[in-house]
Amino acid sequence: MRFHERWHRTPFVDCILLSKIAGEMFMNELVGRIRAEFLEMPGLRLTLTQASRLWGLDEGVCRRVIDVLVGASFLRWTPHGTLARVGE
Repeated sequence: MRFHERWHRTPFVDCILLSKIAGEMFMNELVGRIRAEFLEMPGLRLTLTQASRLWGLDEGVCRRVIDVLVGASFLRWTPHGTLARVGE
């Protein structure tokens, strides 16, 4: 590979890397925000649809954030299909 060929590809790779970093930062912010909501409102129970409406998120994005919090043992699915904090 010649130098000029490599140089032309670098900005594309940098954009992908920056996009990934920005996406991770956005996801971390969402996880923190939703975690805070459950801490501020003990007893909160939400379906996936209710959660996505409350936080103004696409259901797919909302599901990914919830999966992170369930995986971290902060949230759990109830038998009624709602989300609740673990231990509540």
